Amino acid sequence: MPPAIPRKLLSVRGAGVRFVNGPLSPDSVGVSTTDNTKYATDVTLGGLNLTLILDTGSSDLVVVRQGRNINLVNTSNVPVNETFGIGSAAGNVAFADLQIGDFTVHSQAFVDATQTIDFNEGQDGFDGIIGVSFNAPSAVIEALSKEFDADAAAQLGNTPLPALFTQQPDLPDSFDVLLGRADELGDAAPGTFLIGGHDDNFRDIAGATELVSVSTDHWSVVMDAMNINGKPFPFNASRVQGVPAGKVAAVLDTGFSFPPIPPAAVDAIYSSIEGAVFDETTTFWIVPCNSSGVSLSFVFGDQEFFVHPLDLTLPVAGPFNGPGGGNVTICINTFQYLTLDPAEFVGFDLILGDAFLRNVYASFNYGDQNTPPFVQMVTTTPDADTAQQEFQQQRAKTLAGLPPTIDPAAAANQGGQSPAAGAPGVPGSSASARATSSAGPSSSATQTVQNAQPTASNNKNGAGRARALWTGVYGAYVLYLVSGVFLL
Repeated sequence: MPPAIPRKLLSVRGAGVRFVNGPLSPDSVGVSTTDNTKYATDVTLGGLNLTLILDTGSSDLVVVRQGRNINLVNTSNVPVNETFGIGSAAGNVAFADLQIGDFTVHSQAFVDATQTIDFNEGQDGFDGIIGVSFNAPSAVIEALSKEFDADAAAQLGNTPLPALFTQQPDLPDSFDVLLGRADELGDAAPGTFLIGGHDDNFRDIAGATELVSVSTDHWSVVMDAMNINGKPFPFNASRVQGVPAGKVAAVLDTGFSFPPIPPAAVDAIYSSIEGAVFDETTTFWIVPCNSSGVSLSFVFGDQEFFVHPLDLTLPVAGPFNGPGGGNVTICINTFQYLTLDPAEFVGFDLILGDAFLRNVYASFNYGDQNTPPFVQMVTTTPDADTAQQEFQQQRAKTLAGLPPTIDPAAAANQGGQSPAAGAPGVPGSSASARATSSAGPSSSATQTVQNAQPTASNNKNGAGRARALWTGVYGAYVLYLVSGVFLL
C-alpha cells in the first residue's frame, strides 16, 4: 500500500464566491465551468489525460476513450450498461491507475465505454463522468457481482473516492466542493474540488451542522423549508421514511444543472415575479431578464441559504418566428419541473443541483462504522444588497452581448402547433418522463410528480451536461434543453 499523502489546502478564485488573489494551488484537484451548466475536473487514467464531469449524484467512473491508448492494469469481459436520464453508455469493466490531483487510486475499475447513445462524447471537451456518490447504486459493482461473488465485486469495483480512502486509510474520508459562477459569456470560473481537507477560506465548515444522509444511494439530506419572499412553501409529506413531518429530503447533486423540484414549488417561485409568464406549451416560465424580484432560500439544519438572483433565471437566444421574426433573447426558470415517475423513482423528494449549489461551500463526508455519511454547508452568497448589485451588473453585461430581449407575454403562447412534448428533454428528465404537462401553474397538475424521486435499483443516473437553446416553431416557442447525461 502506498504511503498516505498529506492533506493539501488551497485558496480559490471565482465569480460569485469569495475572491482570493492568486491562482489555484497546483496540487489541488479543482473543478471549473464556462457556462454554469456543467462542472468538470481533470484526471489522468492509465496515462491518458481526461476531462470529466464531476457528479455527486452518481457512483461510477465512465470513460469514452474514442480510440485513444490507455495503460490498463487489467481487462475483463464483464459487460456493464450505464443508463442516464438522457442517453446511455455501454462497455466492459476495465482497470487502470487513476490520478486525481496528487492522489493515485491503483487499479480503479471503470466503464470502458464503446457504445453510447445521446452521450455527446467528445463535445465541449468532455470525456466522461466521475461519480463521487456511494457504492450501493454502482452499475460496475452490480455487473461484477453477477460474474463473481459480492465480496470480490466490492473489492474489485470500489468506486473512485471510496477506493481512494480504502487505499489510504489515514486520509479523512471527505471531499469539499465549491462551484464557481461563470459570467454567462463563456469565461471560465474555477472552483474547489478538494479531497480530505478544507479550503483555508472556509475553515468554519468544520463547525457547520452535520446533515446526515437519509439515503445509502445518494447525498440526500433533510431540508427544513423552502422560503419564497420569507414565507415557507407547503410541500406534500415526504415519501422518504424517517423524514420529520413538514420537511422533505433533498439530493445535493452537482450533476443537475437546473434543480428539478415539485412543479407547484416552481410555480410558486416564478409566479411571484412581476411580468413572468407561464408557457403552457413548454411548461417553462419566461421571466423579464432584468428582474430579480423574488427572494428564494432553502433551510437546512435551521440555517438559511439564499439563492443568488443570477441563479434564478437563464438567458437563451434564438430565432423568433412570431411577428417581426429575427433573433431575440428570453430568460427562463432555472428551478424546473420534477417530472420523474414517482412509482419508478423513490428515495428523495427533490433535487438541488448547480443553481442551488453555487451558493454554498459543501463538505461531503462518507462517515465510518460509527458515523453515517453527512454533509456540511456554509453560505457563499453575499448579502441581499450586494447580490442585487452583482445581478444588475452581470446581467446587463450578458444582455449587451445577446440579441434584444422581448416581453415574456410576447414570447409565450403565440398560438400554432408546438412539438414541445417531443423535445429532447429537460434537465433531470428521462426520455420517458419529460415535462409534458400543459395544465399551467396549478397545484392540481403536480400531484402525481410532486414527490417523484430516482431509485438506485434501476441504475438511473442523473448529471448535468446541458446546453440551452430555443427556437420558435409556428409562432410558438419551443425550449430545447439539449442534454448530455443526467446522473442521479
